Amino acid sequence: MRAAQQVRSRRARRPRSALGVVAAGLLVTVSGCGTDLSPGAAATVDGTVITDTTVDDLTQAACDFTSESREQQDGAASGGDAPSLVLADLKASLLQALIEFELTDTAAEELDVEVTRAQISQLTAQQPVPEGLADEASEIIGEFFEMSAKNQLQRAVIGAKLRDPSLASPDDATEEDLQAANDYLQDSYSDADVEVSPRFGRWDGSTLEQGTGSLSDPVSTTAAEEPIPGQVDPQTDNPADDLPPSQVCG
Repeated sequence: MRAAQQVRSRRARRPRSALGVVAAGLLVTVSGCGTDLSPGAAATVDGTVITDTTVDDLTQAACDFTSESREQQDGAASGGDAPSLVLADLKASLLQALIEFELTDTAAEELDVEVTRAQISQLTAQQPVPEGLADEASEIIGEFFEMSAKNQLQRAVIGAKLRDPSLASPDDATEEDLQAANDYLQDSYSDADVEVSPRFGRWDGSTLEQGTGSLSDPVSTTAAEEPIPGQVDPQTDNPADDLPPSQVCG
């Protein structure tokens, strides 16, 4: 089962009232404003739909995660309050990650790459979810971290197999292998059929170019670590300072 489908199917089995998390773009061949997306779709990746609800739910959960994490860190020697996050930027980053998870799944299948549940759980454990987070938000964020861990492990095995097809463990991968995997995935992503709702921006074949907001210089997901909700670059100015509370979180 693909990454975004896992998130949707698990949440569909429990009562819900609203909200979710991830990141998006526009049909890779479209430069105008029209798409073939069905209503309620944030993006499609080779026919797999990532819904608006999935993105909204994940974004809300990420904001809750950010707030809870900062409350627990309050008073620690962190050099002052962490800057708030621009909601539109967080949505775009998360949607981009969901698209990447789908594309990496496809590449892994083509190369017969498999990672185990134990490997995913071990890596996911390195990014704990705060105990005070509400159950629904905790589940959504936990699933996102699991998908992120799976993605990282798949990259490692892909890199190792590109060097030696007999290798099948993430532990076999070197730094050079990881870079080779990034390059391979960059080419693989550009061949995929990705369509994104114009309200999120434009998919350029490897990354999301956000249409509005401060995410004006996106970095390819094949060259960057997965976004961690609540994590910002302290060396940059914080555009959230000039936005109303409804457009920021954290």
